[in-house]
This record gives sequence, C-alpha cells and structure tokens, in this order.
Amino acid sequence: MLGKKEPDGIVLDALFSMKIGAKMLKHKRNGKIYPRQFYLYNSEDVISYHNTKKLFKKPTSYFIKEIDEIRDGLRSNTFQRFLKRKTIRQKDETCAFTIMYDNHQKELHLTAPDQRIRDLWITGLKHLIERYSDSGQRNFISSDSSSNADDKMLSDESMRMNIDELKTFLKHAQHQHDITSDRAAKMIEQYEMNPELRNQHLLDIDGFRNLMSSEEFDLMKPLCAHRPYQDMTKPLTHYNINTSHNTYLFQSQVIGASNAEAYSRVLLKGGRAVELDCYDGPDGKPIVKHAWTLVSPCLFETIIHIIKLNCWKASEYPVILNIENHCSIPQQKEMARVLNAVLGEHLLTEALPTTNPSVLPSPEALKKKVLIRSRKISRPTKSTQTLQQEDEDDSPTNPLSEVMHPDFAQLLIYLQNVPFRGLEYARANYSCCQTSSLGESKFDDEVEKDPLGFIKQTQYRIIRTYPGGIRQDSSSHEHLNPRTYSSSIIYI
Repeated sequence: MLGKKEPDGIVLDALFSMKIGAKMLKHKRNGKIYPRQFYLYNSEDVISYHNTKKLFKKPTSYFIKEIDEIRDGLRSNTFQRFLKRKTIRQKDETCAFTIMYDNHQKELHLTAPDQRIRDLWITGLKHLIERYSDSGQRNFISSDSSSNADDKMLSDESMRMNIDELKTFLKHAQHQHDITSDRAAKMIEQYEMNPELRNQHLLDIDGFRNLMSSEEFDLMKPLCAHRPYQDMTKPLTHYNINTSHNTYLFQSQVIGASNAEAYSRVLLKGGRAVELDCYDGPDGKPIVKHAWTLVSPCLFETIIHIIKLNCWKASEYPVILNIENHCSIPQQKEMARVLNAVLGEHLLTEALPTTNPSVLPSPEALKKKVLIRSRKISRPTKSTQTLQQEDEDDSPTNPLSEVMHPDFAQLLIYLQNVPFRGLEYARANYSCCQTSSLGESKFDDEVEKDPLGFIKQTQYRIIRTYPGGIRQDSSSHEHLNPRTYSSSIIYI
C-alpha cells in the first residue's frame, strides 16, 4: 500500500466492507432523501452508488483524490438546517456523516443504516484520504487517464514500468547505481496505488509521480519540506503571513454564492489570516457578506464554528480574523459573545507578558491563539471620521459602527486598524499594535513616494495590502512587490 504505514486490521475490515457496499440515505440540499447503494471500487480510488430506478444511467463517482474532509454526525451547515426544519432527528447523529469535496465547494450528506456501518465508512475514507495526501497524489493526479468498461480510471498501458524498467530509470536518470531488483519491487509496492498493478509489480504514471514526489527523491530535506524550519521566535512583523482575501467568496465579488466552508478550504491549506465583512443580520444575529452586492450572506456564528473546527489542522501558528465591522452596537456585542463562547481559551483576550512592549509577540508565543484585527474607535469625532474616509478599507457604511461596544473593543489586543500615514506621523502616533490597510493602487503610490519610509514602518508594525475593487473575480494583485517592501499581510 502507499505510504510507510500499512493499514491495520480495522482499516482492512473497513475497506472490505466498503467494497461490498452499503445502502445509505443520500440527503440533497433541497431536503429530498434518496436511498442509494454506495460502494468503493476495487482500485480504492473512487466511491460510487447504484441508482435503483435508473438501471442504465452511468454511476455517479466521487474520486478519493477530490475529497477534502469527512465530518461525522450532523456537523455540516446542511444537516444543521435539516435539524432546525425537523426533516432529520437529533438521534440520527450517530448514523450521519458528510463528505466535503472539490475544495470544500461541494458536500455529500449521508446517513448509514447504523453507527457500525457509518464508522466503518469514516475509518476507510479517512485512511484513503491520508494515503493520497501522504503520497502527494492529490497534487499530482493524472488528468489524462482513460476509463475502461467498468468506469475504473486506469493509465495507458504504455505508461507503466516493470521492475527492470524502473531499475534502468533509477540507474541512468537518478544515478542510483546500487539499486537492486528487491529495492525496485519495494518501491512499486510502496508507491503504486492500483492494487491490481501493484500485485503485478507494475508502476503506472500516477505511481511514478508518487515516487518522484516522495521524501526519498525530494530536493529538500524532509524536515524543511513539510514544516517550518526557520526561527519562529522573532516578532510577528518579521514574517509573511499566509492570507486570504474575501475568504467567504467562491465566485465573483458581485454575484454568486458565499459559503462558510470556504474558511475550511483556506485554513486546511495553511492560511493563517482570513477576512470577515460583518453586518447586522436578522434576529440580532450578525452576518458576513460582501457590501451591497448580490452575494448571499452567511451567519457570523456559523463561520466562527467552522474556523474553530479547522484552525490547527494544518498549523499551530496563530490565526488572524480580519473583521471589517459594519455592525450596530448590539450586534457587536453579539459578535464578541460568539467569539468568546466558540473559541474559548484560543481567543486572545489580553496581551502576553513581555520584556519588550515595543514589538509584537512571536508566532511561537502565539501558537494556537486567534487574534482579532479591526478598527478601534471610541466615539465618532470629526478627526477620526476624516481619518476613516482616507482609509481605503474598513471604512464604515453603517454610522452606528463608528462607536464600538466595549466587549468587542477589548478583543483588539495587537491588531488595531488605523489609517496609513507617512513615517514621521506613524513614529509619533502609532505603536506596534496598530496596523494599516492599503489597496494595491495606494500601495503603489506610497512606495513610489517614500520606499524607505514604508519599509521602516513594516519593521515594527504590520501593514496589510489587498487587491483593488475592480478585480470582481477576487483575483490576486502582483504580490511580489508588497513582499519586497516587507508587507506582512498580503491578500491574494
């Protein structure tokens, strides 16, 4: 099998059970429920189901390489909505699970006949997902594979290596002159995903990609390739932060759907800063949406639950929630309540002990902490309103949000957003805990006007740059230039 760890007896039992198949209920987002016979292909790369009423219809397939996450119980937005509508019962939680796939943009909601079958499928699927992830298969899957009569994805026969051919390649291309037939056979056993080809000691194009992307053939040292190897004890301003712009959008900035699962996608890929544009919602519940556009809103609380679920799966380093606050005082209080209730001890609510208050804490000191970044205004004076109007981002569209509820204000510990000013003004008025946002056009103007002054500001406080509003598809601006000038948060 792929990877260095062979599946144990529990996993083998799960895979065997999945290949036999199980009759489960498929829940569509419109609330309709369909019984389907789900099963795993013998090649262990696809799950599918039979449609009992359409015998000649091609089976629907879900490729393991496209699955992002398995959630047990009723922990998806759709299942929660069914629960509120009473189209599903709380006691069904032990039999329910959700398959998130296609970069968290799609969901498959299932209930098994009993908890035992549900748990077998979850165990098997998690093993297969991990196997693909470990091998690099999810990033290097072949796009030109052809289907055989059974709809199983197989590579072209001319693109397979036997043991002798693999030995020849390793000797002449990789200069491993001491390679033996036994070692080549073990490589095929380790990296070939198709069980039938593996039993024949054949390596197809996908298995070859797995081999070449493995640690053994990696140009980088394994410890450097898969985890931070730099010194992470310097102030936060010394690092570039993996950042998402308009995180809640799956499509354009003007129309289309927003989806709370977009936050899962970003965090699981290693993102450490996400964006939430918050407005007053119905029933006193804040929502996240994109200004006055046709993009559908998401509940703030739903997004925070998803963030908590996925915060530390890819990294233990801090997560920054950039909250563009357009909420009224009561709903600001509700935002603070949700953040405290859901994130608990992970939410940073007070400054860390330090011997040097003039610099920000390090990523190491902030491990497993969530930091809130937003504007901090006590009352709408004429001077603060003028400053806000000159700040390209985070300017309030709701006048009530110009005053902050103290519960929300006290969460702004290290990242209080202020308008960008020149070096002399910043040195006299801004501390390390105050950050500024610049759109790409204003960034270009500032670095052209005073490049050295801009760099000096980034040495002690965080500067955030983001794409201009004309990019309706949320495409990235040229981020090499901001990186050159040491901007820490570059939205791409």
